Amino acid sequence: MTDVNIDPHDWGCFEFTLPSLAGRGGLSLPIQWNPDRFPKTGSCATTHRLELIVLTRSLNALNARRKNPDANEKGFTLIELLVVVIIIGILAAIAIPVYLGIQNNAKESGVQSDVANAKIGVVAIQTDTGALPAAGTIDPSANSKYGFTKSANTGALTLTVGAGAAFCVSAPSTTSPVVTFAASDLVGAKKGTCSAGAFVAP
Repeated sequence: MTDVNIDPHDWGCFEFTLPSLAGRGGLSLPIQWNPDRFPKTGSCATTHRLELIVLTRSLNALNARRKNPDANEKGFTLIELLVVVIIIGILAAIAIPVYLGIQNNAKESGVQSDVANAKIGVVAIQTDTGALPAAGTIDPSANSKYGFTKSANTGALTLTVGAGAAFCVSAPSTTSPVVTFAASDLVGAKKGTCSAGAFVAP
């Protein structure tokens, strides 16, 4: 608040300086009034004091706005941005392996399904022709009528034949790491390999 100092011997004019501008060149404002209208009873000082308070506050607000126009436009600090980057990095480190694991599991499930269908196809061929198909690589497209399938994530379907009606069909995945699924006449499709028409657990 700016105080008004009135010289009782000079009622024609007085001058005041805004404190907020002191030391920066200052701002002196002369104010004149009619001594007949405002006699030496103190009403003149009271009236002008109220005027000066309003004027001072207005000028202070304008001066502050001029010096710092972006005072109300707050943003993130460097520390806050670093914290956000660190949190995103931690979440990415957790989420990416989980996502890749889920993706690989889905691909491996496709391979397992193709091996299961291959077992059904071998049985269908045996039922249709009365004999097992020749051992070796199976062409799913040439035997699609028997239910053979092969997805993009499935490697070569291979059939091995054992004694009697024993057989085993297997296929590796194209994922990394490679996972091989197998199914025999006695065992359903699961992780494993084939040997002489028999299923071999990993």
